[in-house]
Amino acid sequence: MRIAVLLATFYSVTSLPTKSADSDSYEDEGDDWECGTDAFTKYMSENQIELDCPKIKKTVNQCCVAHDKCYDDQLGRKHCDDTFCGCLDRVTKGYEVCNKEDGPLFCSMVRQFGAEAYVRAGNHTSPAQVLAVIRQ
Repeated sequence: MRIAVLLATFYSVTSLPTKSADSDSYEDEGDDWECGTDAFTKYMSENQIELDCPKIKKTVNQCCVAHDKCYDDQLGRKHCDDTFCGCLDRVTKGYEVCNKEDGPLFCSMVRQFGAEAYVRAGNHTSPAQVLAVIRQ
């Protein structure tokens, strides 16, 4: 059930307020959380990592940043997703819930729903091209 709820909310297009400035949030360290495609999905993924494995939050985020850059550089969607999934598997070792649930969930989300994000990251496509990739 937990995975179903996360799957349903991970790619919803919504906006939630970020944490207040007086909280000890990740943003207070000067790094933005980049795991997700919009404010809501970033909020959900960040809270899940904070709950399950807060000590490796920064390294999980680094996997997401590298994945975004790979998409931006158009290095091949499969390559980017494989590299991302490998990164998550490596950095979550020793953190059972993150390694067995969160990492695989994040990995499956980019594999399942990353086509549009990959095409848009190239910033050189028409809406028709985006739809063609998504329908594949």
